[in-house]
Amino acid sequence: MEWTNIEIPWLEKDGITDFIIEKANIIDVLEKFDIEYTKSGTGEFTHKLKCPFHANGDERTPSMFVNINKNNFYCFSCSAGGNIINFVSMQLGIPFYEATNWILNFIGASGNEDYVWTKKEKIDPHKTVLFQVFEAGKIIRDYIKSKVNSKDYNKWIFWADDRFKRLDCFLDNTQDDDWEIVNKYKEKVINFIGKNK
Repeated sequence: MEWTNIEIPWLEKDGITDFIIEKANIIDVLEKFDIEYTKSGTGEFTHKLKCPFHANGDERTPSMFVNINKNNFYCFSCSAGGNIINFVSMQLGIPFYEATNWILNFIGASGNEDYVWTKKEKIDPHKTVLFQVFEAGKIIRDYIKSKVNSKDYNKWIFWADDRFKRLDCFLDNTQDDDWEIVNKYKEKVINFIGKNK
């Protein structure tokens, strides 16, 4: 893991996106919005259309391509792209979670409580293993930077390496329900650093 490039997670309810990509059909969505399209033989794309997100859809030639098998799209002119949920979000000008619920309604799945997603069901990113690992990793990395000019710097590098290996273990073997285990480990690291400044 590259500790300098970790992003703080913003997680959605498990399985919603995969469920929609599997069950919905981007061509049906195009037809719902009265967007004309034709078949395409370009690479992995199955259909093409004039991009509705720029030039008011009045392009001379189609610049947007969709893949019906992956339920995704990409415009080679304005670089708009993503999955079917992103398309609905951009087309209607609504947030991702609202686009999700719109598609669930459209395909008749909104009555299934397993797949209804609202703002309240978003996971608190602080209560995830990934967030706690990120925080602990940052604390360790910053401590090592403070030791760069010390005579025992190599000793601290080995110490940090052991801590990072432990964090990687948490990532591989710990479920989000157990995020507090990682939080306790992070607190131990903070206490240790506090005693060795």
